[in-house]
Amino acid sequence: MKVLVIVEVSEKHRMWLETAAPDAEFIYKPAATREDIAEADVILGNPAPRDIQPTDKLRWIQTQSAGVDGYLDGCLPKEATLTNA
Repeated sequence: MKVLVIVEVSEKHRMWLETAAPDAEFIYKPAATREDIAEADVILGNPAPRDIQPTDKLRWIQTQSAGVDGYLDGCLPKEATLTNA
């Protein structure tokens, strides 16, 4: 499972994430590309909705904001879970 982290995180938070999901591959990239987003199973952060391709790969996106309206227009795969801060 690839987890794309596009928010700034401290070393302590990296350790927590990696301990919680030891079998996951974490990619820390605040300036993620469309290709990075397309390869992710999980995204932590707020990618631009226009950069999300509705593929079967993305399973969960955790935004760092309360508002998620931009993600409700069909940009996410049908089975993806959307959670917010």
